[in-house]
Amino acid sequence: MRGGASQCRARVGRADLVRALDADPSEATFVSVAKLLGYSQEGEAAPTKPQKQEDKPGRKRPNASVPSANVGRSVEGSTEESPQETDDLTVPMTQVVPPPFWRMERITLLDNDPNVWNVPKRKTAEINIDSAPESTRVHQGAFRVPAGPPLRAWSRLWPELRDELCSHVAGREVDLPHLTRAWARGDTLGRIPLLRRRVWAPRVAVWLDVSARLVPFWEDQLDLCKRLSDVCGYTALSATVVKATGQGVHALNNGHTCEPTLPAGDVPLLVLGDLGMYASNVERHNWEDVGKQLRARGTKTRALVPVPPRCWNNSVGDLWSARPWERIRPVVQNAESDTNAPPDNRGKQGPLLAEHVQTGTELSPVEKLLRLMAPAALVEPGLLRALRRLLPAGEVDVGAEAEMTGHPDVRAADATGLVLHAEAAIRWRKAFAEAPETDLSTHLKERVSRVIEAFHSGLPPELIDGETLTWMAAISPHLSPPGDKEKALQRAEWLGDQLESAIGDPRQAAADLRSYASALMQSLPASRDATVSGLTRVRRALTLSCDPHWWGIRQVGPNLVFARLPDGKVPETNHLENPSPTGIQKRAVAAWPSQLKGPGSPIAWLYAAWPEVVWKRSDKTEGQQLILKDGLTLPIPREGEGEWIVQTDLSIVTLGARRRESWAVATGCDRYGAWADAEVKGVRVRFRWIPPGRFLMGSPDAEEGRYHNEGPRHWVTWTEGRWMMDAPVTQALWQAVMGNNPSRFESANRPVEQVSWNHCLEFAAKMSQERPELELRLPTEAEWEYACRAGTLTATWKGDLEILGGQNAPILGSIAWYSGNCGEDWDLTYGRDMPGRAWKGRQLAFAKGGTREVRLKEANPWGLYDMLGNVGEWCFDWFAEYDEPYKGADVNDPLPPQVGTGRVLRGGSWDDGARNARAATRGVSDPARAYNDVGFRLVRGARPASRSKPPAERSHVAGAANPPAEASQKSTLTEPARPKKT
Repeated sequence: MRGGASQCRARVGRADLVRALDADPSEATFVSVAKLLGYSQEGEAAPTKPQKQEDKPGRKRPNASVPSANVGRSVEGSTEESPQETDDLTVPMTQVVPPPFWRMERITLLDNDPNVWNVPKRKTAEINIDSAPESTRVHQGAFRVPAGPPLRAWSRLWPELRDELCSHVAGREVDLPHLTRAWARGDTLGRIPLLRRRVWAPRVAVWLDVSARLVPFWEDQLDLCKRLSDVCGYTALSATVVKATGQGVHALNNGHTCEPTLPAGDVPLLVLGDLGMYASNVERHNWEDVGKQLRARGTKTRALVPVPPRCWNNSVGDLWSARPWERIRPVVQNAESDTNAPPDNRGKQGPLLAEHVQTGTELSPVEKLLRLMAPAALVEPGLLRALRRLLPAGEVDVGAEAEMTGHPDVRAADATGLVLHAEAAIRWRKAFAEAPETDLSTHLKERVSRVIEAFHSGLPPELIDGETLTWMAAISPHLSPPGDKEKALQRAEWLGDQLESAIGDPRQAAADLRSYASALMQSLPASRDATVSGLTRVRRALTLSCDPHWWGIRQVGPNLVFARLPDGKVPETNHLENPSPTGIQKRAVAAWPSQLKGPGSPIAWLYAAWPEVVWKRSDKTEGQQLILKDGLTLPIPREGEGEWIVQTDLSIVTLGARRRESWAVATGCDRYGAWADAEVKGVRVRFRWIPPGRFLMGSPDAEEGRYHNEGPRHWVTWTEGRWMMDAPVTQALWQAVMGNNPSRFESANRPVEQVSWNHCLEFAAKMSQERPELELRLPTEAEWEYACRAGTLTATWKGDLEILGGQNAPILGSIAWYSGNCGEDWDLTYGRDMPGRAWKGRQLAFAKGGTREVRLKEANPWGLYDMLGNVGEWCFDWFAEYDEPYKGADVNDPLPPQVGTGRVLRGGSWDDGARNARAATRGVSDPARAYNDVGFRLVRGARPASRSKPPAERSHVAGAANPPAEASQKSTLTEPARPKKT
């Protein structure tokens, strides 16, 4: 939304509009209220404001008191357009979303858990399929799949077919009535008249509709053709495979389509198909057109259609003299016949089947069938028919079989069988297991198990063993499974052994093994693994076999959308590797999902190796299990504020719904994530939500411009998020809080400088007195680098440096003010005289330089400006070498050291060369010293505790003016150390 001046006097107050929005937080209400407040939706013409005379056309000058923001949405207050409309992170908001918005509160990374990675390495490194127990080994030979029950038994079907496809020939018995009449008239008979009898027609044409939606009936069609061939003779039967298309009905000949040959007028035609009743109007009209042509030729047509009365169409059915293939006495609904039913159903079989017959549940016929078939991994057409016939007659009709092939829960459907999506299989198996006795009796569940066993006992034992494990884990350990429990448990143990041996093995045998295990485990709820011995081991081995990846979650309208993030490359150094059986690097990094193009706002990231995610309320033990994939969409819960959990095999992420922070005057989210504005003495300050996560602190040995004190690299994990100022503290804010301006380069929207570390603590204390709920403080060094990197691994968040000269690194031109560009378009009458200095090879040529206004360069992926360059920034920590507190080890929520040689400086400045404008560059200075290229920014939260108790002589750290003697000198950001310029 874009702000604009209201064109008329308001009839209601803003508080009334906010109350209305809170009562009905729908998108339509949000847009209406926003327009009443004078905003326009992105893409609409916003009300124009007259330009002030002092404004210079063509120059963007951000307001000193209200920070710029990206186009997004806010709960209260306005949002402005970002000054970087062409940067790499620009993602236009295409949909206005009403509050509340969501954000990432906490993360727990599980890849250091020994239960995840530390699987003992087996002695054998070879995959041995023949090592499977004899009882579970696949035997060579033909596999047998029993035929399913027919739609109608041949003994009941052939009399009707013979009547419709009949011919008459002379019999052996004398036609006595005809002979008597002839004698009475005195006629002379050339031969004795014989009685005629009905026989199958000498020639019969059969059309088989093989449309994909009729896959469950292909076996019935072929079986009927075979029986007709037996009774009519092979040469008398002409079978043609046809398929209706948008242009008409075509014959299929070796994959090519052609016009079907119409039978002669005296040859009856039988169609085995649905005549388009399951299809679109176009296909049904095509069948009607062909039927009219045949009727005009005098051809006798008949159709046998696997269509229930609820899907019947009289117009095409009457034209083809269609009859239902399956006839099951329906459930009684009322005493009246349906006039839209096929002719032979009227008054012959009683009342017709109701479209939605309910028996204690709200499931449709298709859903009832899905629930019944869910325990099977593969559902052949015959098995599908057999399971349907387990239900009471007429409760689930033949139409459910046809609808199953196009159901969204079905992943694959062909003549070999149906396979459900993993998420759907988990959902329907849960429905099968938890169905009440009045809906699915224990006896019926046992019959389902026996039917599955009958169909799959003649197939490879991997199938029935997997279904047995599925039954034991997801259905019930007490009901009899389809197969043998002992064999299935032996297979699970063997599978775990082989998977551990196959870790890192690229051969086809290993890939096939992992594929089988993946298909088995993806359709099982992870929370039930412990109920079956061996399954937990199989899932862990699969996790080891997969490469971990980071995934991003964006809020797009009323949905959460998942997308895989591009992985960063982690240097393969020994102290960075997890202890895995193969020594394979199992960690990845990824930038914050603001890099993803598209609508919405990034709210979280998560870590996963196994492509599976569980979505649940924080107060629940079980939730919805889904397959993790690009484009996975979850509707945002409408249950009010609260916390929800997104859990994978390697991470547990907590998401919280937020409307507005108690200390904020406006809040919202944009392409970078969540933001909130605080107001202190009339000056607005924007904070950005820094989500929890993990990063590699320090720089690799090969990074250009690296200093020795930037290693060893070590993993740092922040389990909780925090708010951080999106830019350094400005002179306008300092003036409002402290009543003075110590800066050399005076300008309201420039960062304040010439402030010491002690002054920063004093400022934070006074600002917190004005707004106690803010709890402001300096960031720790680890917090600062984490926020600067925003998930990236390179020297800057935009990439590694190519240093062409001490003051020339082209990549810094768009993201940082440093000694190579700080004087570009200089806008003050005074500044540091640059030409007289011995600085050669600068990126740009200019005469004067110094600090610049904040937020003029591009923001990093978290929406933070000027993290590199402009002014260096004070951090809370005492300076210490990394090998002292960390020694290259992983650390969670690190505490700052209280022993060191001075306070830490980060980020580089306008007065520093290119190598200092890197995320890993570390500086150190006396906390009592102040410089014209050093400022600071603050974060919200209580002061972090110390790793060790400070000595008595360091009691000044709370803000005393006199530092200890050992902190009186400053080591600058270059090597070797040099005094800081003043």
